[in-house]
Amino acid sequence: MYEEIFLPSTYTTGVPYETFRKLRIESPVAWIPEPAVGPWPAGPGYWAVFRHADVKHVLRSPDLFSSHLGATQIRDPDTPEDLAFVRAMMLNQ
Repeated sequence: MYEEIFLPSTYTTGVPYETFRKLRIESPVAWIPEPAVGPWPAGPGYWAVFRHADVKHVLRSPDLFSSHLGATQIRDPDTPEDLAFVRAMMLNQ
């Protein structure tokens, strides 16, 4: 279940709400492995937080939670299509 939320193909038919509902109940904080996707190699993995209250706590507590040692950097899009893809992965809520 964890791996599928990382894969872009998971979102081709929309947001997998049922998967996220299960994760909020069964694993509100989970380690997510990063498989290789297309030309991108496998990554080190990351912690994902699925419940709103927990996300707020993490975002408001940078002294406790930080990506400093392994920060994420989204690559610069090469084409307008790549830019649209990157934008589709971002949430602004």
